[in-house]
Amino acid sequence: MFLKVLRLIRYFLAIIIFPFSLTAQVDENEIGAWYMLFINNSNSNSKIEFEADFQYRNWRITKDLQQIIVRSGAIFKLNPNKIHFSLGYGFFRSEAYGESKKKIDEHRIHQDIIIKNKIKQFAYLTERLRLEERWVQDLEFTFRARIMLVANIPLNNKMMSDNTIFISTSNEIFFNLISEVGKNIELIFFDRNWTAVNFGYQFKNQSRIQLGLMYEISNVWNRNQLQFIYTKTL
Repeated sequence: MFLKVLRLIRYFLAIIIFPFSLTAQVDENEIGAWYMLFINNSNSNSKIEFEADFQYRNWRITKDLQQIIVRSGAIFKLNPNKIHFSLGYGFFRSEAYGESKKKIDEHRIHQDIIIKNKIKQFAYLTERLRLEERWVQDLEFTFRARIMLVANIPLNNKMMSDNTIFISTSNEIFFNLISEVGKNIELIFFDRNWTAVNFGYQFKNQSRIQLGLMYEISNVWNRNQLQFIYTKTL
């Protein structure tokens, strides 16, 4: 039902080509793949932590580069177990679908408010509000908000501890807060939505590996992306 509502939004809000994407004639039946490495030092006792991620995204599972992401930031623990604030910077290089090798570079600064909760022995919840200031090649400055909810559900242990098999479900919705970005381009409010289900395993020191599928709805396409995620906790 939720996906049907978002599809209706897609068709009734407006028909606009998303200017930051290089998406001519994308085949929605093809499955993409996102390979992601996350590094953090959340085992430290400091009130300030550091995080970084590197992502390699393909239009197709093993070929046709879609995007490279290099990003880092600092996390400030306002309440060590529940409320965090983060600030970071990321570089993005996007490539066109198919044979074209056209590229678009983007610089991005983000701020997060992260709230963590636990539902008894059932699930670990993470809520995140992210604000992004975006400088996209050849376009004017733009601003976006993202709201994400993640639930990690341990299967063989009561807690997310060492040697735990778990399911991770997530949903994230994106909103454009500035509509005019130059070159007679106007963005609509709804940008995109990601819904994912991953199976994972937690090693020692909270390091994790996950494999799953994400369904993406945007103003240009609806398509599935495989996700390969490794999180290394120092």
